[in-house]
Amino acid sequence: MWRQLTETDLRSAITSAEDAGIRQGLLAGDQEDPFVTTRRQVVAAFRGAIRSGPGNRLDPDEETLPDVAIYHAVAKIRFRLLTRFASELLDDDRRTENKEAEAWLREVRRGIEKIEAPDEAPGVTVIQTITLLSTNERQATRENLRGL
Repeated sequence: MWRQLTETDLRSAITSAEDAGIRQGLLAGDQEDPFVTTRRQVVAAFRGAIRSGPGNRLDPDEETLPDVAIYHAVAKIRFRLLTRFASELLDDDRRTENKEAEAWLREVRRGIEKIEAPDEAPGVTVIQTITLLSTNERQATRENLRGL
């Protein structure tokens, strides 16, 4: 099932210390909540990876991701927010989750990790554009030219 990644998804995946650190960084910088911008960037990157995978289809709604991608997208968003606003809270577990999300994206691009098709609309299908039309057998080989 494809759905939008919500702020609730992110809030359920961060600790209270991480949330406080991000909010403290926001207050110090007098900025709006960067969740919206970061979410949009990460969703676009994930959809790009899914699009590039052979045979994958995208949901027409540009703000949705498949359920299997939500976990990795949340890890990526959390990592970006923590590196920007509360880098002292980054630990090895968070770095590992970010690396796992990057590895998952690479597998999606290569077609190793298959993505479920969207439920409703046909979406965008990736079709391989290079097709081998014919092969020419080599006429001049060592065996054929032996003795010349």
